[in-house]
Amino acid sequence: MSGDPAAGLEIRINALIELCRALDRKQRDQSAVAERLAEDNAKLRRILQHTHQQIQELTDQIRMMEQ
Repeated sequence: MSGDPAAGLEIRINALIELCRALDRKQRDQSAVAERLAEDNAKLRRILQHTHQQIQELTDQIRMMEQ
């Protein structure tokens, strides 16, 4: 390898630092997405529970009307 070994090492260290920064950004982005998905999941669960309750009430009303 020609040139200053210290300069080559510095270039590699800087590249690793940038890679760590990029990985940190990616992790933060993925954490934000995971948080949004968890919130969406909770909303959907509430909607489904409410819908199930409404269906159950309608079923009960139909049974009462049939009697």
